[in-house]
Amino acid sequence: MYMIWKIPQPLTSITGRSQTGYGQCNFTGDLIGAFCFHVVRYNHSIKDAITGDKMAERKGERLKSKIEGLTDPAVVAVSSSARHTFSKPNQRSIRLIEGIGVEGDAHSGKRVKHRTLVNQNPLKPNLRQVHLIQSELFDELNAKGFSVEPGQLGENITTRGVDLLALPTGTNLKLGAEAVIELTALRNPCRQIDDYQKGLMNAVADRDGERNIVRKAVMGIVLIGGIVRPGDSVIVNLPAEPHHRLEYVW
Repeated sequence: MYMIWKIPQPLTSITGRSQTGYGQCNFTGDLIGAFCFHVVRYNHSIKDAITGDKMAERKGERLKSKIEGLTDPAVVAVSSSARHTFSKPNQRSIRLIEGIGVEGDAHSGKRVKHRTLVNQNPLKPNLRQVHLIQSELFDELNAKGFSVEPGQLGENITTRGVDLLALPTGTNLKLGAEAVIELTALRNPCRQIDDYQKGLMNAVADRDGERNIVRKAVMGIVLIGGIVRPGDSVIVNLPAEPHHRLEYVW
């Protein structure tokens, strides 16, 4: 929104030319200089006011628009954190490193990095180099009254259009032009989930008819490194049969 005032009478710039107009900043006389200063200051004030919740709302709208425009399996968001934080900030891109994980992420490495597992046995192989969640889970959670967006549950890669939970152990996911991840296990929901939003734990980890926990996130290791960005394609390559469903390992 810009406020423009009509200048009714001719005004003279220091060049001596008589001009009438709508307050464009091409005059150098004192009166016009003051007028232009107020217009510019007003415009800057409006820009400065569009912060906080407004910016978050616009970001959410842009992401929703991108998701709704997807017709094939794709990466919706990528996230990483150098610290052991519950949520991971969204990134423009992440680099996957073969046998290691997400470059610079706290959970990357050949050996386990999850603090509980490190305390138990720091020599265990790291089957959790990359954490993935399908964005359809967020649709379900938000429909139940929660507010969850990509990266907020600690995943590195958020996908759309592929049922990660239905894929068998050993499935390869090609992400973008180069990177390939092998799915290894289901991820156990962290106890911090209820601290993040009360009641979220039960919503994320349902139980089946036999009261077994139904986990809603998967883990993987990096077979081939490469850059992964939002909008990248996801190509699913199933392992040789017989297939074995993904399970929680440790």
